[in-house]
Amino acid sequence: MSNILLSPLGRSPGAVSGLYHALDESGVGIDRLIVLATADTAVQESARALRYHFQAKPKEFLIIQPVSSKDDPDMVDERAVYGFIHRVNAVLYNKQPDDRVYIGIAGGRKTMSALATLSAYIYGAAAAYHFWVHEEIERCGDIFDLPSQPRKREWIMHPSKFHPSEFNQSGEHSHQLVSIPLAPFDRLWDQERFSEILAENPYARQALLRAASERERQEIEALRSQHLTLEETIHRARQVFEMTDSEWLVDAVIKLSVTEGNVNYEVELKPYISDPSLRTQIVRKLKSIETLAGASEKFLAYLLGVLTPILVTTGTHLLGAN
Repeated sequence: MSNILLSPLGRSPGAVSGLYHALDESGVGIDRLIVLATADTAVQESARALRYHFQAKPKEFLIIQPVSSKDDPDMVDERAVYGFIHRVNAVLYNKQPDDRVYIGIAGGRKTMSALATLSAYIYGAAAAYHFWVHEEIERCGDIFDLPSQPRKREWIMHPSKFHPSEFNQSGEHSHQLVSIPLAPFDRLWDQERFSEILAENPYARQALLRAASERERQEIEALRSQHLTLEETIHRARQVFEMTDSEWLVDAVIKLSVTEGNVNYEVELKPYISDPSLRTQIVRKLKSIETLAGASEKFLAYLLGVLTPILVTTGTHLLGAN
């Protein structure tokens, strides 16, 4: 079982690190911190500050996922918004049964906090938290206003480590962990029926559908009986995965399908799948497909060979390449 803290990141890295420490000290031990960061310059500086703050932790502890591009550093484009939602949904939906995902809403834009809370209601989360801090910490919390004095800088990043009177002359309480109530909506509907309803509404599907689901697998399986050309098959496959976190599947499998001779699966899949154990599982499936002759059949077999293990993974395939 793992406890995962999933949090947007804005210009104040202490909003994320402070929440982590407050949860840890309340008895909720966090095993992995997944941070969703835009390409904004200040946010990227915040990400570097978090890496420095948690440098003593194992590499796998802090995962920073991009949710926008340099062309849209502040999530003003609709596609970037969908990308953010899909990242949150994928972590919540693909977690292991014993994992507990905690949502932090103190960092990032208000829009990010609202969308993350919505996903927590729909797909289920262990809890959601805000992290309130004293106005002095808030004033100094911006990445470009962080104090240069190491001890005061540490106070901004980890306020619960210090007595309030050390940096706050009034001695007032410097921080508070605020629990956000969540209703278990994810238990109130049939997941397969929910998937069908989303598929009937393109906008809802774009906003809410998680990464590769059983429905996508069935749609790809159905293509095998339609005797399409390779070009037609690829086009249909792209339509199936459009606006999901698994769009990369088609691109990866096209590359595998057209490679002549023996395929080095480890090398070809590494840019797409970061988890070595998941890659090993997929490679075993793909090696049995090499003898297929038909281009369309081979493409679909490869696609299903990559897709099937991902349906049961923990979401680590979404975390980027090593």
